[in-house]
Amino acid sequence: MRTLSMLLVLVSAAIGTLAQPTLQSGDLSFTPGDNWTIYGSSAYQVPQSGAGLTWNFNSLGSGAWVDIVDIVDPSTTVLASYYPDATATDHDPDFSDYFYASSPTEELYLGVGSSFGGHYRVCDDPQTLVTYPFNYQDAFMDTYDCFETGAGFDRILTGTTNVSYVGYGTVIMPSGTYTDCVLIRTQMAWTTEVVGWPDISTYSLITHRFYKPGIPIYLVSFEDQTWFDAGMGGGTMYVYFPGLLTTEVNGGANAPGMHLFPNPAVDEVTVERPTSDLCMLQLIDGQGRVVLNERHTGSRISLSLSDLAAGLYTVRMNTGNEVKMQRLVIGN
Repeated sequence: MRTLSMLLVLVSAAIGTLAQPTLQSGDLSFTPGDNWTIYGSSAYQVPQSGAGLTWNFNSLGSGAWVDIVDIVDPSTTVLASYYPDATATDHDPDFSDYFYASSPTEELYLGVGSSFGGHYRVCDDPQTLVTYPFNYQDAFMDTYDCFETGAGFDRILTGTTNVSYVGYGTVIMPSGTYTDCVLIRTQMAWTTEVVGWPDISTYSLITHRFYKPGIPIYLVSFEDQTWFDAGMGGGTMYVYFPGLLTTEVNGGANAPGMHLFPNPAVDEVTVERPTSDLCMLQLIDGQGRVVLNERHTGSRISLSLSDLAAGLYTVRMNTGNEVKMQRLVIGN
């Protein structure tokens, strides 16, 4: 009986270990050409930490404001010489800002890479947000002494970033239910000093982000920031969620003449197009393998996804005269 009990304990432990999703290299890496619609509001909440939990964010609305983020090749930007190993970075076309970068081994927060009067301010010591592999209860700290230059004045930033994998489980969103998600907590604390000016500010930013491995952008992000600047303090508490809540954008802009919805999808995705001529529709996975290959007619086509694993795919439509492609995220 004791042997059987021990065996059951070992089997349970093994099952528990297998149920813990691990962030591997490439799990969060976005690709140049992707873009995302980000929604934001003040509906902030502190997520519960722990193992095997269910977080229900089904009440999230459309948000109080909207922003679009493009994913670009760093070698084509002013950041090329600063981050030679980066494979992609996000770009806010409204402000020409660059904040995050992706590489094969880590995700980086670039500090400040925003335009000001046509100039860019770049931090020489970006903060590491995720290193791979990243397992439940793993944590690390990144200290920095960053010197920003550009836009007519220089700044010194000194502080720390603490990152920890504090939970995993199921996330319920208006767009669907996502299993095997991870919760990453990031706490950044820093002081900013303008060189040559009596201007010292302090900041604290706590972020909780939910990721689904294989989907390169977070499902939802809760941010709580406080600051003290020139004798005045303040704070903001926000929730951000990307185009995962829409039927239009996630994993790349819709190609002209082809529209996918919902995106992300779970069991089925609909392809809309302006004509009903015969076309070949292919679904290509992240390794370049064709996992679906079908001929269709009609201007509204439904594709079954029930046998496919969650992840990032490409829908390829060939009409004989032209080829159109669109990124598709499959959840579960």
